[in-house]
Amino acid sequence: MGATRRMQHYSNMHWQPLMLVALAGALLILLGIALTGVQLAVSIRRRELNRDVTGDPWNGRTLEWSTPSPPPAWNFSHLPQVGRVDAFWTMKQQRGAAQDRNVKQTYETIHIPRNNPTGFFLAFFAVLLGFSLIWRIWWGAGLGLLGRLWLVSCRRGARMARSRCPRRRSPSFSGSMGQRRARYERSGTSARER
Repeated sequence: MGATRRMQHYSNMHWQPLMLVALAGALLILLGIALTGVQLAVSIRRRELNRDVTGDPWNGRTLEWSTPSPPPAWNFSHLPQVGRVDAFWTMKQQRGAAQDRNVKQTYETIHIPRNNPTGFFLAFFAVLLGFSLIWRIWWGAGLGLLGRLWLVSCRRGARMARSRCPRRRSPSFSGSMGQRRARYERSGTSARER
């Protein structure tokens, strides 16, 4: 039937090769855990050398790499003009032409919605609805469905209050990658050394 657990010996010697395979697997897992700990220690010790200030440490192709590091709460200071799949890569290849076209020179305010607990309550009613449907608790399913519908109708009818935040030029759109690297090299440390 198989090997039972927590025995000091096995009466069937045919299990010996299988136990050695299991031991090798356990040692491999232990090695992986140890190397993860070593990598964590090295990363913490060398964090100042490995810190990214460009927002694009791997020379990415898509728009999420165009935001500075750490990204601001509003993601983009202006909406980038996207005409291709890899818009940021195209902008970097054109050496500043696309960035200059997308950057607005005037400062405007952007609207950021205020924080609210709607997501928490939607998740609560979704869990209640799912749990109740699985276990056939019909009053709980009805309560979960009504709660979700009520929250959605309230959100749709209510006008969100908005806070204002100054619009700034994003460092990632203020020139080509070569110009950004030159700025960091002039400051005393290149982007690769950080």
